[in-house]
Amino acid sequence: MKRFAVAAICTVCLVGYAMSAEFTMTLKSIDNDTLVGTKKKKGAKKGDAPEDVKIKVDLKKVEVFKGMADPDKKGAFITEGKKEEAGLKSTLILSDNNKIPEKGVTIRVYTEGEGDKEVVTKILVLQKKAAP
Repeated sequence: MKRFAVAAICTVCLVGYAMSAEFTMTLKSIDNDTLVGTKKKKGAKKGDAPEDVKIKVDLKKVEVFKGMADPDKKGAFITEGKKEEAGLKSTLILSDNNKIPEKGVTIRVYTEGEGDKEVVTKILVLQKKAAP
């Protein structure tokens, strides 16, 4: 019985992990419930063209946060900062004229589901470091 319980817990954890994904992309526009942008292809070399991305957003569940580097970990570890109550209309994403900047906005996207049912549920807006 104990083995069955452990196996069931492991299966649920692995299925949940397999059904979610995360990646970094440059957001170029928002069309209703779809994020449009580009991301680097896996194994791409410097100078390679990025891959175009269109992904649906769950407008009822999506949360937008300011992304912050985790000071306790070295490298590119990102943690959630302050939650933006305005969601996709946040000033972190949109500029003063309520449009996405021409160069785009770098975001970390967290999704649930697979294939056609994959939807964005969390976005971390990554801010570039200011020049000293």
